[in-house]
Amino acid sequence: MSAAQLFSGRTSQYVGVVVVCALIFIGGVAITSWALVQRNFANMTCYAPFRFYETYTDNSWIEARGVYHLDSRSGIEGKTSYVGKVFYRNAEGGVTRTVPVSREINWKVKFSNSYAATEITAANRRFGDHSDDNLVKDYIFPTYSVGQLNNSTVFLLNGKVLANGPENFPRIMCN
Repeated sequence: MSAAQLFSGRTSQYVGVVVVCALIFIGGVAITSWALVQRNFANMTCYAPFRFYETYTDNSWIEARGVYHLDSRSGIEGKTSYVGKVFYRNAEGGVTRTVPVSREINWKVKFSNSYAATEITAANRRFGDHSDDNLVKDYIFPTYSVGQLNNSTVFLLNGKVLANGPENFPRIMCN
């Protein structure tokens, strides 16, 4: 056997070993990602302060300000409540209207790697709420109707902070 034949045989063995190692690594990353997300959602409760602004061409603006409370005992289903207010402001910043918001959604979620597919199973008005559903969909829960689906990415930041939310809304961060 020539040196070239011996070298090419060993090269193919090395390539095979590298491919197997790469597949194990990729599979391990996928399983680890799923396990981290699932583990961090199970037995989780968190509070996330929230502030959102929308400005208009006449310089008036709307401010939604409150706190989300997320609670999941299983990591598969849970509820998220929001308590806060929506302020309508004029161009000078003065409040022209205040709407108290107190809503809650129940949900179930399926994970695939770092993606979460969430389905709303119940949507409820809570004591003290004076908002309408359109306001809630625009500023608080973009997927508020029962049966609505929300596909999002779950981020684990610095190994301890979860960030999640739909593509068209700011991410909610829980630590």
